[in-house]
Amino acid sequence: MSFSKISGALPVAVVVIFSSLFSYAEGSGQSLSSGDSLVRVIRDLNSGNEKKAKVDIGAISVPEVKGFSRERRNQYYLLDGYLNPPSSLSSSGIRKALRQVGRNVDLVFWRAYQGPMGKKYSGPSLSNRLSAMFPDSNYFHPEGGSGAHSAQALWRRSLSEFHRDHPKRALILWKRIYQSHPLSPEAGLALQRLPQAMPMGELLIPRWKTLASMGQKKVVLKEAMAYLKTSPPFPFRDRAILFAASGLLAESRKNEALALVEKGKSAKGAKLLSSLWLEECSAEDSSVMKKNCIHQFLSRYPLSLAGRSLANASLRASIAAGGLSFDPLWMPSPPIQSLPSGETSMWLSGLWFASHGEVERARDVWKELASILSPGGDDVLLPRLTYFLGRLDGMEHHLERAQRRYRKVMKLWPSSVYALWSSLACGEDCGSFAVTFHHPSPQKAHLTLSHRQRLLNLIQLGLWGAAWTDYVAYRDHLMTEERFIRYGNLSLRLDPVRKLVLIDAVLGRSRPSVILSRTESLSPSVISAFQNSGVPVSWAISIARQESRYDPTVLSIDGAMGVMQLMPMTALSTLSQVNPSLLEGARLNLGSLRGDYINALVGGLYLKRLFDHFPRNPERAVASYNAGMHSIVRWSGIASMDWDFFIEGIPYTETRRYAREVLWNHEVLRKSPRHLFVSGR
Repeated sequence: MSFSKISGALPVAVVVIFSSLFSYAEGSGQSLSSGDSLVRVIRDLNSGNEKKAKVDIGAISVPEVKGFSRERRNQYYLLDGYLNPPSSLSSSGIRKALRQVGRNVDLVFWRAYQGPMGKKYSGPSLSNRLSAMFPDSNYFHPEGGSGAHSAQALWRRSLSEFHRDHPKRALILWKRIYQSHPLSPEAGLALQRLPQAMPMGELLIPRWKTLASMGQKKVVLKEAMAYLKTSPPFPFRDRAILFAASGLLAESRKNEALALVEKGKSAKGAKLLSSLWLEECSAEDSSVMKKNCIHQFLSRYPLSLAGRSLANASLRASIAAGGLSFDPLWMPSPPIQSLPSGETSMWLSGLWFASHGEVERARDVWKELASILSPGGDDVLLPRLTYFLGRLDGMEHHLERAQRRYRKVMKLWPSSVYALWSSLACGEDCGSFAVTFHHPSPQKAHLTLSHRQRLLNLIQLGLWGAAWTDYVAYRDHLMTEERFIRYGNLSLRLDPVRKLVLIDAVLGRSRPSVILSRTESLSPSVISAFQNSGVPVSWAISIARQESRYDPTVLSIDGAMGVMQLMPMTALSTLSQVNPSLLEGARLNLGSLRGDYINALVGGLYLKRLFDHFPRNPERAVASYNAGMHSIVRWSGIASMDWDFFIEGIPYTETRRYAREVLWNHEVLRKSPRHLFVSGR
């Protein structure tokens, strides 16, 4: 497929001003009659009568469920899984839940963890496994307490036990507060009450695990190094070595980390040895040595989730570098295929085969992955997978089959970039595809369409508390994670005021009367600068939107400036080669590079060099602007691939996302009317 469909020039007016064009879904839930059996369940949940809801959903017969429409059947399975969560964790149970519940499956397993499943299993293994299964879930925060397990509740219980003359029970609770809620004020109070003679390793290891999950690796490194100086006994010494080595690697102190790892190799126990082995693999600089290290690790520990993540990184690097042989260990074993890291391995394996011309093997792997994924579930991997299966069909001239896949993506996932790509691949045969700007802010200022739909589904099913928890965590993830870890309150009952706030957030802004627009305006001087630089103007505008939303005041934490987010050294280097007359002034006053015209001019000149280097491949130029031309040149494995395979083969997550978004912006501009002007900023 040619990329020429999305490389058309944009007619540029003198003043171009963009308004908020973000489309949000109206409530799309299917209407239910008052006599519907599901309505009774939802009413019970809204009134807080969970016991009656269980009875009502249990009264719905199997033939009745089979007679439901697909949407109502999905609603039934979600309500049933919520009210009667599974009591055990098995591969068949996980697959069944994924197929039936789809994107809300994390809510079902969260309920199971708090209920019968949590009571059946003891220790942290269940929590760790569920956290690994759902790394992006707003319900699973590592070591986060909820309700009776929050720091405040544990502290109150400990004081109660102490005053009732149960010092041993109080001691257990104080240890738990210090280990599981290290940032809470109660942790300091608990530490004062712990006996001085207690083995510190018993206290510190769980505490470090919690701190590491919160991104506090510097604190962990400092404490672990100090603890190692006390010559601690086994097994605390080796655990401390692992935490310290991880912290040293995070600070690029490789030699010190490897020296510590060597000390820990005398330890016994598969879990510790595998962890040390992974740290050693991570520390390898040579790609060949790293790959060999990972191969040996996976040969011994094929079910390691941490090893699977490292294997995926190795597989991505091999795709980009054009590796000659496929390591069979890159393919996950069946027990972990339905987990996120296993699904990623299968997707990348198919991409590896496709990049090496083995279309049939790529199709087989991707079809197997499609059979694992829930039809109504993952709104990222499923549209991607469906689109690329269509591309493989097109390569083999099965055009009707390819078009069916493209239409499916456009219908089921219209807000996905792969819906746009499907419309480009299918052309006029699949009808027109409306495309508007999306992702108004990288700070999650607004809900995405898929998340809005998820919350709307939960609200429609009466699961208010779950929707509120998900909403708050999405809006302010860091603060919420800390709040969960300290005091997490995950009560599913919601007061009327919060219900109104949630309704306004999910539904209100889709109504014209309450839109709070965030305009994006592009000044005439920026347009003029792009034209004078000689760069394709439509592409420059698309990149400028992704870089700064056309805001000339933006200054990144790394020092990138202005509309085009120029790094000072890049700007000076560009001027020295193409416009020496401006160079001296820029050297004397770097701040001048933030001005609308000069910033856009220098950015356009730099971008023109990239487009000249990749004259028929604008997606390469776009990726170069984000990752640097030196990176693109190094990726020989994807150099000759079509534009969409090239983007998916990029080994940097940020650059893949960046390229997809810029392409989306460009298509909006290409399809927009000739006069795009609303009001100024």
